[in-house]
Amino acid sequence: MNHSLSERPLLFALSLGDAGTSIGEQDRQAQSRSAAAEWRSWYRQKVQLAESAAFAFILERDPASGAPIAVEPFSNSPIHLDGYSLMGYLAGITSHIGLIAEAAVCRNEPFHVARSLSSLDHASGGRAGWQLASGQTAGDCEERKAEFFDVAMKLWDSWDDEAILADQASGRFLDRDRVRTIDHRGRHFNVAGPLSIPRPLQGYPVLATEEQSALSDDYAACWADIVMLRPASFADAIERNGKIKRRLQLRNRQAEARQFALIKIEVTESMESVAERDKQDLIGSDQRGREAKPLLLLSGTAEQLADELQYWFDQQAVDGFILSSETLMAHVKAFVEQVIPLLEQKGIVQRSYQGQSLRENIGLSRPGNRLYSLTEEQQRKGNGDDGR
Repeated sequence: MNHSLSERPLLFALSLGDAGTSIGEQDRQAQSRSAAAEWRSWYRQKVQLAESAAFAFILERDPASGAPIAVEPFSNSPIHLDGYSLMGYLAGITSHIGLIAEAAVCRNEPFHVARSLSSLDHASGGRAGWQLASGQTAGDCEERKAEFFDVAMKLWDSWDDEAILADQASGRFLDRDRVRTIDHRGRHFNVAGPLSIPRPLQGYPVLATEEQSALSDDYAACWADIVMLRPASFADAIERNGKIKRRLQLRNRQAEARQFALIKIEVTESMESVAERDKQDLIGSDQRGREAKPLLLLSGTAEQLADELQYWFDQQAVDGFILSSETLMAHVKAFVEQVIPLLEQKGIVQRSYQGQSLRENIGLSRPGNRLYSLTEEQQRKGNGDDGR
């Protein structure tokens, strides 16, 4: 079944992982080269490869959200770069791919995260995204998550979209009446605001969340733009997709979130599937020791994978796929060079970006400012104007 490119395309994304776990898969001959140069090269190659295939975004975990790292001399442990600093570097060597970084709730403050993400959004031309993580410790961190999110959203809304005047004739750069404090007082945070940088170009950075958060957390159900699933099979993906859609329908926003399946890909040369052989490769925890569900491995020739992904697409199992960090660089390259062209022939994917911002490229509209919309509504009611 071929599709018209006017339909919403199948989307792809890439989880980066840690350079230290993957550099060795390419070569281990350059012992004399500086490690930093090698890490930069690894990230650059992987991200630019993904952008060449019009992947929607890349995703980087926050090392602060996992278990402490024991650093030993001459160890082969992963290299944990700061997510926001890394995304700033990658923004400078890319032009369209989205940049999603994880924020650890228990080891960060909402003002600093909001400022970093807004800065990244402006610096990248509207390509920033974020994912909230509780970290290794649960309990109180889970309670902090909703308030953390609320404070960050208020800070982004502390600047009206029309706050910057840049009026040369009058000499006014800023309309101060359109920059306001938020005066948040809560159980975990007391933040006056406003943010020290204008509202993000996208309104809010794109919010990505795990499936369980979208099902259990009100903030995620109300505001998640991307929901990440870990299906065990196609049938499981259909079931999980249905649960998420029903949850979103309760918030009247079923068309306002994209569902991505996190999977591992292996492109083979023969028709024989290697999924059974690689069962031990389907890890039960991520690279920082946190518990995680085993990843689904899709393995086969380029033709087999293209047909399988088309089947998922035709059955509306998901809106896209995230190639996990456990997918070796060689298979990412083979996927881009062999599978993506076949999907393009089927009319499922587009090899060019449709917009500049991450929201545009995943088919989402720019959200308005909640703070100023609410204030204007209150002013209308105070003046006896019901808006009709």
